[in-house]
Amino acid sequence: ACMDGVIKHLTTTYSVVQILWIRYLILVLFAILVARRRGVREALKTQQLGMQLGRALVLLAEKAGFVISWYYLSLADTHAIGAIAPIMVTVLAVCLLGERAGLHRSLAIATGFAGVLIIIRPGLGVFSATALIPLGAATLFAVYQLMTRAVSRRGDKPDTILLYTALVGVVILTVAGPFNWRPPTAMDWGLLLLAGVLGC
Repeated sequence: ACMDGVIKHLTTTYSVVQILWIRYLILVLFAILVARRRGVREALKTQQLGMQLGRALVLLAEKAGFVISWYYLSLADTHAIGAIAPIMVTVLAVCLLGERAGLHRSLAIATGFAGVLIIIRPGLGVFSATALIPLGAATLFAVYQLMTRAVSRRGDKPDTILLYTALVGVVILTVAGPFNWRPPTAMDWGLLLLAGVLGC
């Protein structure tokens, strides 16, 4: 919640790319520290390179979606709509991974979904198309969770998963970052670094 509030404040001045670039630079440092225990070279070994790259791209798109949402919507509305993510994870885990939900969880899913529909209010005059941004981000987050489950089931360790997440994001953002750069004030540097640390 603190990280989201900091990032929402930063979106009034800085681009999504710049905010995420700083976050991912800090995440890379954190991932390297975590991977050093086993060795970075060892942690980079994976039999699922395509899945690791795809998973990292999905997460980057999800993070960008939520940052854009915080620019256009209140934190409360964004989080209320984003709360559908665990519901989607559960449904997709049942459908795609063969996991079981049970009666109580199924009832909770139905109730949660009804709550999100009340917030979004599709079909009513008060519906805002911007509500689709956090909804899309929540969907991406659910897909990311399932992909994380899949790569961990197939043997990749947490440091490998973390390292690919950080490296893919920082490479893409480093390509785009310089074109979206606005020199931060000393205070905003502190907030950018704080957002990155809280993200870790």
